[in-house]
Amino acid sequence: MSRRAVRRMRTVCCALAMIVAPGAFADNNDTVLPRGLLPERDGRWSLGVGTRLEQSPYRGESAFADLYPIISYEGERVYLRGTRAGLRLIDKPSFQLEAIAQGRLTNYRGESGQYLDGMFRTTSLDGGLAAIVPTALGEFSVDVLGDISNTHHGYEVAGAWARNWDFGALRLRPTLILTAYSRDLADYYYGVQAAEARPDRPAYSPGSSASVRAALYGSYQLTANNYLIGSVGVTRYSGSIGDSPIVEKATDFTAFAGYQYRFGDNGTKPTPDASGSSGAKWSLRVARGWNAEASLLSIIPGGDFTLSPERTGVVSIEVGRMLDERFNDWPVDIWVKGAYMRYLDKGIQPDGNGVALYLKGFYYGFPWSKYVKTRFGMGQGLSWVDRVPALEQRDIAKKNPNTSRLLCALDVSIDVSVGDIVRYKPLQETYFGVAVIHRSGIFGSADMFNDVDGGSNYISLYVESVF
Repeated sequence: MSRRAVRRMRTVCCALAMIVAPGAFADNNDTVLPRGLLPERDGRWSLGVGTRLEQSPYRGESAFADLYPIISYEGERVYLRGTRAGLRLIDKPSFQLEAIAQGRLTNYRGESGQYLDGMFRTTSLDGGLAAIVPTALGEFSVDVLGDISNTHHGYEVAGAWARNWDFGALRLRPTLILTAYSRDLADYYYGVQAAEARPDRPAYSPGSSASVRAALYGSYQLTANNYLIGSVGVTRYSGSIGDSPIVEKATDFTAFAGYQYRFGDNGTKPTPDASGSSGAKWSLRVARGWNAEASLLSIIPGGDFTLSPERTGVVSIEVGRMLDERFNDWPVDIWVKGAYMRYLDKGIQPDGNGVALYLKGFYYGFPWSKYVKTRFGMGQGLSWVDRVPALEQRDIAKKNPNTSRLLCALDVSIDVSVGDIVRYKPLQETYFGVAVIHRSGIFGSADMFNDVDGGSNYISLYVESVF
């Protein structure tokens, strides 16, 4: 194994010990992976995980830790950084204009006996424009974001300053953000509706409000592909928010620590070797799945393939691109996958649509693979649906009242080469297999998934062609 390969993987398999618990989170439309923290425009994908700590401003809610999975991509025109995606519309050294979409992670559900009992607020997806002006004094930007998920029906305008300081492998990025919230947004997250009022919690409308946030972000490059990232920050809300009966503190402290692995060299490895891995760079998969009664751990490795009697299911089509061939000189290829899904609810409710984006590794180093190539795959990313599948709602309700259109996506599969089986070389890179398509909230440990505990599994048959 080369020294470079050793450096690349020195920390890939390090365990991250985290204490996670659900709680009420108040977010200033912030992101754990801001612009400029990692190299940009190099065509590379990354996958990471971290834990976020917060002292919640909501009354009766204590400090908590939250699990935070991260997937990112840095392209020439488009990018994905955790909960924020952007398309560069104008890209000049002195001025940039981006179309952006960003998840707002503010949410809570008051539990019985607590002060917020009977109140429920959920996350939203906001979209708009961002203008960026780099100067010698730092980077100035303005974001204008409105609700595109029909959640809070409001908007915000945020002006920010940030500047990078590099100290060898360490990069620090202090940031100052001033944000103005519309009445609808502030009322939704910090107000009390008349139907929610009670003697110790009167109806309240903060109206148009504001906040100021100071944060310090940092990244440390361990090797060419491995990064540690982190941040600390404090947000101060205006008096109208601080005076809300559901707000205990007008000041919100946050911290984050995480790890990112960036795949490949500029996105791909151009030269395949004679190891048995194909040199192909794209894939197409068509799958048909049926809802499983058992949990993921009962299916894998328990072998429980019992299907639900309702026979609800999913049909999906998926496109993939190879990012890293023979990762670390192992018989493992890394792919990025994008999928469209049609959820078939058999009349229980109208059928729904979904999309998924995830990174997936395929291992093909089995002793018999030289006769019949066999791949075991495991992928992780994000799944979004326009309507939560009916049986997913039912199964989640057994554990907690929350549901979420956005959940963690897992895809676990095993397949064999059709060409090797029928001894027809043109089909050697066509595979037939079985997959478990999984959506979950990671045991209620992630606020970005609305603290959902549970999810759904679809046992699927598929054909995938690599070209």
